[in-house]
Amino acid sequence: MFFIFSNFLWAQPPHTYNSNGSLYVPAGVLTMNVEAWGAGGSGGGASGSGVANSRSGSGGGGGAYVNGLITVIPGNTLQIKVAGIPEIGASGGNTTITSFETILFAAGGKSGIANTGTAPAGERVV
Repeated sequence: MFFIFSNFLWAQPPHTYNSNGSLYVPAGVLTMNVEAWGAGGSGGGASGSGVANSRSGSGGGGGAYVNGLITVIPGNTLQIKVAGIPEIGASGGNTTITSFETILFAAGGKSGIANTGTAPAGERVV
């Protein structure tokens, strides 16, 4: 699953991005309402786990959501950076528009913690 970045241009349908891309700002457009989602973090793995011992790592954190109105200059091209799917045990990526990071930045979620012990998830070895 990819996380979607969409921006709404005046008198135009929404533009949705599933991967990095660019958007030319047409004449007459001075502001844009934008929404962005950061990628969720991957779950933590469990070394040596099998069906019999039911061990697992913790789940990853959810990615952030942001929305807002940005001021743009007609004729400029915006570079859109979209978070992708993280590797196992990795934090999620960020979604933003280059040069607008201080206004619009959806951070990715943190990765889950790996279970490298001998106990199943939720149990404690004494």
